[in-house]
Amino acid sequence: MKVKLSSYKEKMLLQRNHGIADNTVVSHFSDLPKRVNVDNNEFSIRDILCSFDDFDNCTKYGNAKCDTNNCRCMDNYYDDGSTCQKKKGRGETCSSGIECLNQFSCTSGICQCATLQYWTGSTCVAKKSVNETCTANKECASTLNCSSGRCQCSTNQYWTVSACTALSGVPTSVTLSPKSRSIQISWSKPVESQTTIQGYRVRVLLNSECVVEVLLVCSTGCTNKLIQHVCSADTRQVRESRRSIELMEPISYEINQLLPYKDYIVLLNAINDAGDGNISETSVRTDSEVPQKPLNVSASVVSSNEVKVTWKLQGPKPGITTYHIKVYELVLNAEPAFVRGENVTGFDKQIAQFSGLEAYWNYTFTVVATTDKGSSKESYMSAVVTTYQDAPGKVTNFVIKRPSTISTTMEVSWSIPLLKDRNGVIKEYKINHNISGTTTTETIAAEYENFKKLYYIAPDRHYQIEIYAVNAINQAGEKLRKIYYASSAIEAQPQVSSKGYSIETVVGAAVGCVVFSGIVVGLESFCCISSAFTQKLSEEQLTALKINLNNLKIEQLDYLSKTIFECLMLTIDMPQKNEEHVDMSKVGLKDAIEFYLYDPPYEHEAPTPD
Repeated sequence: MKVKLSSYKEKMLLQRNHGIADNTVVSHFSDLPKRVNVDNNEFSIRDILCSFDDFDNCTKYGNAKCDTNNCRCMDNYYDDGSTCQKKKGRGETCSSGIECLNQFSCTSGICQCATLQYWTGSTCVAKKSVNETCTANKECASTLNCSSGRCQCSTNQYWTVSACTALSGVPTSVTLSPKSRSIQISWSKPVESQTTIQGYRVRVLLNSECVVEVLLVCSTGCTNKLIQHVCSADTRQVRESRRSIELMEPISYEINQLLPYKDYIVLLNAINDAGDGNISETSVRTDSEVPQKPLNVSASVVSSNEVKVTWKLQGPKPGITTYHIKVYELVLNAEPAFVRGENVTGFDKQIAQFSGLEAYWNYTFTVVATTDKGSSKESYMSAVVTTYQDAPGKVTNFVIKRPSTISTTMEVSWSIPLLKDRNGVIKEYKINHNISGTTTTETIAAEYENFKKLYYIAPDRHYQIEIYAVNAINQAGEKLRKIYYASSAIEAQPQVSSKGYSIETVVGAAVGCVVFSGIVVGLESFCCISSAFTQKLSEEQLTALKINLNNLKIEQLDYLSKTIFECLMLTIDMPQKNEEHVDMSKVGLKDAIEFYLYDPPYEHEAPTPD
């Protein structure tokens, strides 16, 4: 029960202010209710005066003590108006905060931690702010949730200094129009902007790396919110001002300085008071373009029929690229002639290898790059390269025949291989034959393009002739082989010299007078004998003699002619028994021999006229 006692209040104040101790007064009011509220002219226990010598005056109120001349409830006790009651713990009912232990407050009639605190199990501690570590939602400040061990705002909310605020929605009607080097972006404001739009952020990513960031920031008609770039400093950054009304209308913006045929990701979001709103994410590929002209076309010889070609195409990659490589041949002094082409697909495949080319042949190359947008200019021609030498091809015009009506002579003629079949520098020719009965190989220097060689043979036999060219690096060429049958049948009248002496007569005369022993290197002795001498020679001896005469050099044949002219005396026809020898005219004999030498049986030393 609360009692108003103005006179008593005055006396208590008098005691407090002037130090007057009136035991009579205190005793007089000893039976009054323990609580009196001073502020409402009522007194509480703390208004009861006491002294160190008279502390019992406080204990009569229950769980009170004298403290600096006043009675007050002991720690963890409160004055309920009649006595000092023990303060209540967490979760107990209460009517005011004074009833709860000091760390608690009376909220909704329950003693509990303050609004910005949470119970740890032993005490109340302050709730945690955004991004602080946590184990449960109760540990986080209001509007924050414990997610992944951190106090965070819920989805579509953003932390604004003291609380989570709803983020802006996604921009609407987002369209992208790519070109080879730019992207045109168009959009409208979000349906749910939540608060005033302060700007827009556009980011373009390539391979997950930010390559350009554009900020369209409100400059007039909006709050002064600090909006900063979020991409790294080495990223191309653009910042432009917009009026508030412009940010609420449809917007179109072009991002340039991009690369062709690249896959980009475009991130777009509005910015409101809560910060960056929900993001619109769109993938887009820039268009391809016409390639630049290929550079540095270079050719290197791999083998006698292979050449490797390389080139450079300056970036960036213009799209799906195909290279058209053209092969040109150069023959003598003519203009380059197109041979064939080859395609290589792939921007980075700037190399091609050509096979099946001609050996020891001159080539040059060009390159054209193409995409679906068109073709580049043709590159400059590469430096001319010559493939390596290879074994020569077969000789041409290979013919074996009997010259005129001389059955004991075989003529072999041939020409250099065709230009594309030479495959290098022809050094010489090899002739394999069996004229002497065994296989013999002769070497003929390749000094001319056409060749002819005569051989003395025995008629009515088969002869095998094989011929091939050899190049400067001693590679043997393709061989040609022929079998020749030397018939003794005379198909035409013998060739007759201008003086009426047949070649057969002259050869017979020469054979009939030469004393032969071994290979004739020089003619040192001749004798004037009967033509019947020839009848005493065997077939083998006669053939050997003819072959050796054929192998004489022109100087030796000339010497033979002069010697015969000086000493030989023969009859034109075979002499009959007891017939006297008839001297031949020296002039006539010389004419016959010179006629024979007109088509001499030795290797030609001058080109045969075409």
